[in-house]
Amino acid sequence: MRIEAADYAPLEAFCGWALEHLMQQQPALPADANPMAVLGAFEARSAAMARKSLAMAIGDILEMTGDLSMERLAVIDAALEAEGILTLTAVRARFGRVIRAVMKRGVVRNEREYYALRNVVESMIEPEQGVAQALLAAFETRG
Repeated sequence: MRIEAADYAPLEAFCGWALEHLMQQQPALPADANPMAVLGAFEARSAAMARKSLAMAIGDILEMTGDLSMERLAVIDAALEAEGILTLTAVRARFGRVIRAVMKRGVVRNEREYYALRNVVESMIEPEQGVAQALLAAFETRG
């Protein structure tokens, strides 16, 4: 996953929120070892290093939240949206490994991929959203 400079701030806000609200906190960590503090140190040294580190953190968040129920996902998305932060669904749509693979391949292979794509298609931006809708339709007709 690649993060462009223009996308850094909104994704950093998402990451900070997710780390605080979704991940188990390690109370014994010193303040400078907090993941967001480490990211801040990377920012001070190199914007490219910070973007790469942020991408890895988001990948970890997506992996750890991959099996959330639709109900829990809706609650998380609502909380993020209320704070003006990108939703988990939107970040999944952009960076989820399964979604990226399907979009790159251009075909939905199975029901797992179908439901993963269906769950995020409305959060995608054009032209990806149109492509994703066509891939879903093609899978449905193969049914």
